[in-house]
Amino acid sequence: LNEVLRAVGSRLAVTVLHDRAFFEALATTEKDFIPTSDYRTYLDRLAESEICFMPLADTPFNRTKSDLKFIEAAACRTVPLASPVVYEQSVTDGESGLIFRSPDALRMQLLRLLAYPEAARRLADAARDRIAAGRMLAYQVETRLDWYRALWARRDELTASLRDRVPDLFA
Repeated sequence: LNEVLRAVGSRLAVTVLHDRAFFEALATTEKDFIPTSDYRTYLDRLAESEICFMPLADTPFNRTKSDLKFIEAAACRTVPLASPVVYEQSVTDGESGLIFRSPDALRMQLLRLLAYPEAARRLADAARDRIAAGRMLAYQVETRLDWYRALWARRDELTASLRDRVPDLFA
């Protein structure tokens, strides 16, 4: 990332939310730090951005995360530039965002976005269209209600199973 920042100079400005150490490590003066803030501020700043950088190391913890950042970036028409951990299931590389698997791939993908802003906008639009077509909560209400009803119907069985697995919860 710093290699690209040095190469493109003021053509790329970076906004970092929450992660002060990451912010400090960026080799550019074209950067802005936002402390942890409310959700509206986060979404407003995301919507002002063109690219959303979503790197996740391949760890057991990260593999349990959701793709919420992809949904938020797509809703804001911001190009997802993501690692394959979590996001490979949501981002279709080259269609609804870009996936990078190595530092070299990150460099190339980022330079590609900077060189072809119209292509970047198409990726952002495609990501937003994907979310609008299938990931809106309104499309999930019936399925979710059915799931909750099934949990309620099986509550005695599930509680007994939980009691067997973690008896200290019931002490």
